[in-house]
Amino acid sequence: MHSVNRIRQPTASGTLTVSASYGGDATHATSTGSATVTVNKRTTTTTIVCPATLSVSQAGTCTATVTDTAAGTTSTPTGTVAFTTSSTGTFTGSPCTLAGTGASATCSVTYTPTVTGSHTITGTYSSDTAHAASSGTASIAVGTHPTTTTVACTPSTVFVNQATSCTATVTDTSTTGATTPTGTVTFTPGGTCTLAGTGASATCSVSVTPTAAGSLTVSASYAGDATHGTSSGSTTVTVNLRTTTTTVACTPTTVFVGQASSCTATVTDTAAGTTSTPTGTVTFTPGGTCTLAGTGATATCSVNVTPTATGTLTVSASYGGDSTHATSTGSATVTVTLRTTTTTVACSPSTVVIGQATTCTATVTDTATGTTSTPTGTVTFTPGGTCTLSGTGASATCSVSTTPTVSGTLTVSASYGGDATHATSTGSASVTVNKRTTTTTVACTPTTVFINQATSCTATVTDTSVGTTSTPTGTVTFTPGGTCTLAGTGASATCSVSVTPTAAGTLTVSASYGGDTNHLGSTGSASVTVNLRTTTTSVTCSPNTVNVGSPSTCTVTVTDTAAGTAITPSGTVAFTTGSTGTFTGSPCTLAGTGASATCSVTYTPTVTGSHLITGTYSADANHSASSGTFTITVGVHPTTTTVACTPSTVFVNQATSCTATVTDTSTSGATTPTGTVTFTPGGTCTLAGTGASATCSVSVTPTATGTLTVSASYAGDSTHGTSSGSTTVTVNLRTTTTTVACSPSTVAINQVTSCTATVTDTAAGTTSTPTGTVTFTPGGTCTLAGTGASSTCSVNVTPTAAGTLTVSASYSGDATHATSTGSASVTVTVRTTTTSVTCNPASVNTGSSTSCTATVTDSSTGTAITPTGTVTFTSSGTGTFVGSPCTLSGTGASATCSVTYTPGGTTARTDTITGTYSGDANHGVSVGTFALAVTVSAHATTTTVSCTPSTVFVNQATSCTATVTDIATGPTTPTGTVTFTPGGTCTLAGTGASATCSVSVTPTTAGTLTVSAAYSGDTATPAHNASSGSTTVTVNLRTTTTTVACTPSTVVIGQATS
Repeated sequence: MHSVNRIRQPTASGTLTVSASYGGDATHATSTGSATVTVNKRTTTTTIVCPATLSVSQAGTCTATVTDTAAGTTSTPTGTVAFTTSSTGTFTGSPCTLAGTGASATCSVTYTPTVTGSHTITGTYSSDTAHAASSGTASIAVGTHPTTTTVACTPSTVFVNQATSCTATVTDTSTTGATTPTGTVTFTPGGTCTLAGTGASATCSVSVTPTAAGSLTVSASYAGDATHGTSSGSTTVTVNLRTTTTTVACTPTTVFVGQASSCTATVTDTAAGTTSTPTGTVTFTPGGTCTLAGTGATATCSVNVTPTATGTLTVSASYGGDSTHATSTGSATVTVTLRTTTTTVACSPSTVVIGQATTCTATVTDTATGTTSTPTGTVTFTPGGTCTLSGTGASATCSVSTTPTVSGTLTVSASYGGDATHATSTGSASVTVNKRTTTTTVACTPTTVFINQATSCTATVTDTSVGTTSTPTGTVTFTPGGTCTLAGTGASATCSVSVTPTAAGTLTVSASYGGDTNHLGSTGSASVTVNLRTTTTSVTCSPNTVNVGSPSTCTVTVTDTAAGTAITPSGTVAFTTGSTGTFTGSPCTLAGTGASATCSVTYTPTVTGSHLITGTYSADANHSASSGTFTITVGVHPTTTTVACTPSTVFVNQATSCTATVTDTSTSGATTPTGTVTFTPGGTCTLAGTGASATCSVSVTPTATGTLTVSASYAGDSTHGTSSGSTTVTVNLRTTTTTVACSPSTVAINQVTSCTATVTDTAAGTTSTPTGTVTFTPGGTCTLAGTGASSTCSVNVTPTAAGTLTVSASYSGDATHATSTGSASVTVTVRTTTTSVTCNPASVNTGSSTSCTATVTDSSTGTAITPTGTVTFTSSGTGTFVGSPCTLSGTGASATCSVTYTPGGTTARTDTITGTYSGDANHGVSVGTFALAVTVSAHATTTTVSCTPSTVFVNQATSCTATVTDIATGPTTPTGTVTFTPGGTCTLAGTGASATCSVSVTPTTAGTLTVSAAYSGDTATPAHNASSGSTTVTVNLRTTTTTVACTPSTVVIGQATS
């Protein structure tokens, strides 16, 4: 049974009917019920508040408060309140009308008593539609004498624990007939005293001793007597904490920075009254806090103060006071001096040269007593500059680099400037400074000159010392040559002199550097080869064409052609002829000025032809010999020169043979030309021939492509004049062949083969190494490298399809070589595979199925490709396949597919399951097998289910029975268990072809419940196969009844009932 509580709040008095309707749930049907509730008016209370005392004829206000006191939600009472008195008096405003909010409402009247005594005032509430009536009372004492009570304390300001005398004065304040008040007055604090006095007033006193600081209120309460009313009064006494003094003493009174001094504070209670020992803490600035300890009026505590700066340190002690004692302060001074230090200096290396840096380190050490601290700040080195100290413990160091600028003993001083904690100190070290070493080298340009030709000789002086080099200055003295002044930057300086040799031979030029203030001296030298001055000899004959026997004047001019200042050649010139003739005046003696001198002879030819006249200068002390020629034509024969080259078309670096033919073109008496022909390019050859012509040949090897012009110049002979001719040769790029080889030459799809192109210079002539790039298709571009006539480069090619892959290589040529192409074939096979077969389960009964999966794996080298295509399954036994052939799917190197195999037959055996992969565009075929164990088939069964009753309520049990029947030929009784859903498991029992078992099923929801029974088979001989069955049970909602009860069954308006 279920119960539901709902809160209801009636809004009017009377009888309330409460109905309940149940809507049902998944398990229960609907139902209804009702109950009645008696609803009463809300209860109230009325309270009356009037003045506690009044004098006769003194008006006072009386207020009525009506409050809703019923359970539930309150509401504001309305209506009127009527007032009455138990004595004699008058009301103004009665009855009064209520007003208010929430649960209460109020109204007031004025009451004036007319007789003395105790007056009971009654207020009666008359009720309203929601609230019941109620009444209340109040009492007024009428007729006692009014009094006032005043309090005064002397002294009005005291310390904690100092007494003050407090007096209360009670006065009868009646306008007439006042009398002396009697009785007692109670002081808070202070106790009770008895009044005494005359007339309208009386007094009494108590002694009050405050125990805490602050403003103490002393109250006096008069209790009244038979004729006097009560009254009270108060005064305040200012209570101060007890005064204290704090004194400070520190030992020692003079310390270094960082040296501790022990400072003691003494706090003394100096106030009037009973002294007490100060407690609490004293805060030292600096120094921290310590806790007081002592007896009597005094307490002390100490701290250690360690100054951190020089000067006069004021150590202040501030007593924080306690609950009894006021604060106070005191101080003492401590003289704080800087911590003493020492400064030492060490320089390394201690011996240097000018301009070589030495590192000087200053060590500043704290030598004062107390806790040492690391000196900070800077050290100023003279020389050297400033560095900043760093270190730990009592010492700190810093270094500068000092570079001496003069030789001698350098004193390096270090001055520590101190810091906020440490005093200054100084130290020094000595460094030995030597002059810088130098080397002097001499170079003369030119190194070979003629007599009277100046050569410029330069001395280079170099600073060779370690450290920062400086430029040598001063002078260098050359021998010969004089002195020059050095100039330069960096480590070296140079200066030059001009030396003019006057005699042939080897001239030694020495340079001596004398040093300067910073550098040591050094020397060096160089040799100059001095040759005789060169000359040229020119010969001119006039006339230049003569007949045999006719004289020609031949003049020779010898000229000084050497660099430098020319000298006039002297001596003689001897003449000779290349033919037949006579000279008159040979040798002749030169005469002239400046660079040239001349002399002349007379030549008379005696035969026709070309006469080569030679003038030979015999040299003098300053000049070398020279000669010159001039040709006189004496009836010479005219000639023509023709050129022919074979072959006329060649490759770069292939030689062609070029022949010059010189022909005597005289109209009569022509003779065979002799002498030489000069080819450009090609060199010189000597003519040979008969008759009017002669020939000679040279070999020409072109070095660049294009059209090459080959010129031939015939120099003539004694009887033949000069002539020239030319021809052109076509020069082509050198032919090449490109061959390709790939290894391996047989690969699988996606397997890399390395293909190498060999480019060979095949042209005639001198071969050279081809350069440039080869473009493979497929494969990309590579750059040739090699020696001799061939070069190679390689790319990797990865075939993507089976068959014969042609790999082409195209050589792009270079400045010397022509393009060429080549190719190779790569046999691309499909990728090998392996096929494996597995069946699950690996052992099945005949008539039962197993899933057989083929896994085909790419087993070739190279990048694997996922096999695609199908696998066909066959069996060595009797059975059927579903899904064969199956289609592969997978990623990476492997792919799988599955089929279902159901073996047949009546005998146990092993069936060989074969999976044959048919291959695809990328993969070859492969085969795999699996040995499947086949057992004899179990008997087939059927399972039926029935439940009684077949219609139930939710949560009502029904008994469900499963019947398992062997439907095979020659049936046997099934055994084993049946699993019900829902319901659990039961064990079969029976005879013949059938067996049964039952479970109890209890539905939990309404509707149609399917009860399934699954038979799991058994392992009997023969075994029974699994089977299942089901039935349905109709499940109705459970029937219900609904009853209603309300508690409480009687309520007031606005009060809830459950």
